[in-house]
Amino acid sequence: MRRLSETGAVAVVLVMVGAGALGGRPACGDEGRGGPSRTATTSISLDRATIWQDTPSQTTGLTVFSASHDFGSVSVFARLGIVDDRSAGESRAWGVSNPAAGAMLKTRLGGHLLLALLAGTTLPIGSGGGDAPAHPDALRAMLNGTDWGGPMFGPNHLDVFEGFRLTATVERLTLRLRSTLHPALRVRATKTDRLGPRVIFTSSGLFAGYAPLARLSVFGELAETRFLNRPAFLGADPAARSDHYAVAGLALDFPVGGVRHLQPTISFARAIDAPKRKRAFRLAEIELQFSF
Repeated sequence: MRRLSETGAVAVVLVMVGAGALGGRPACGDEGRGGPSRTATTSISLDRATIWQDTPSQTTGLTVFSASHDFGSVSVFARLGIVDDRSAGESRAWGVSNPAAGAMLKTRLGGHLLLALLAGTTLPIGSGGGDAPAHPDALRAMLNGTDWGGPMFGPNHLDVFEGFRLTATVERLTLRLRSTLHPALRVRATKTDRLGPRVIFTSSGLFAGYAPLARLSVFGELAETRFLNRPAFLGADPAARSDHYAVAGLALDFPVGGVRHLQPTISFARAIDAPKRKRAFRLAEIELQFSF
């Protein structure tokens, strides 16, 4: 489970980050990407991320549907995804993710700082789970999806996650520090599971966004996934316990009447250290969000 798109409240998922666990998640930030403020209370979004890796050749697509509602200082969210995978020498496979849901509590710390605390869970009912799945190829697609989508695509593990976002906004500049703990516990497939009984990791990032125009913002992030235990799939290499990514993109914000806004976002990510860099891990992502 290499990346998690973090789920947003009313604004977009942080670079899916992005997972991701987009992500990644990673979805993907939770208080926006440095663009203008909005008073909409409900948001729906469609996110598509495509991951390319070499040696062996692998292309994985993640499509995530998200919805959230803001009750003021508290927001609730839900997400569901689909993965499709084309790996060298393998038949094309696809699967439906575990559903994810949670809540976020926001409080302002002075004029420029906003602290958000989040908690949620994924339900391990996605495709390919259990010791005798109806479509075994779906498990391969799902596990490849964890590279950016995190525990949403781990069909045999229950994840109860918790984290924080600390956002500073000064005029057109937004800075954000985020981190989420994911203690994913296996609840089925004890005979065939490849990940292990526990996969405990953090998904973190340092984000900067700038709005040169009223309806345009650009952003970048240094993102990290760090494993706190040593599941068998990591092997013996100490470098495998963390992955780092460079992310960059831009977001547009179009008012469509009243409090309604349409916000397309495009971003690109690349692994910047081993072992993902050796596999030339790179990603392109586009998200379309409608707030009302």
